[in-house]
Amino acid sequence: EKALNAFFTVAYHNYKFALEGIEEPQYAEYTEGNHYDWHCDSGDTPDGDRDLSASLILSAPYEYKGGSLEFRDLHTFPNPEEKRGRLIVFPSMLIHRVPEVTEGKRKSLVLWGVRSKKKFQTSK
Repeated sequence: EKALNAFFTVAYHNYKFALEGIEEPQYAEYTEGNHYDWHCDSGDTPDGDRDLSASLILSAPYEYKGGSLEFRDLHTFPNPEEKRGRLIVFPSMLIHRVPEVTEGKRKSLVLWGVRSKKKFQTSK
């Protein structure tokens, strides 16, 4: 519940829109040799069109090596630092991956949000 509240808050305050809902969260576990190649999360799904993605890091950095979330074509921004409890929120159209875990186990909870069709209004 805390992660969902944070996801909705970041969407509203940082991306300037309200999420209409989310898809079923996905628990992801990567052990040595596991990876997820370059991809984007946006597009039509049975639950709607994904607008925002989020990864809640469940492992401490010392529990695994390799396997940290990376974004392609974002040369001016470093890849996010992974810490247990950190929620990394990003537009679903960004191409990203989880490279091979070389040691240990990386655990995360993945969330996908659908933007409301209502216009966002800012206070003046």
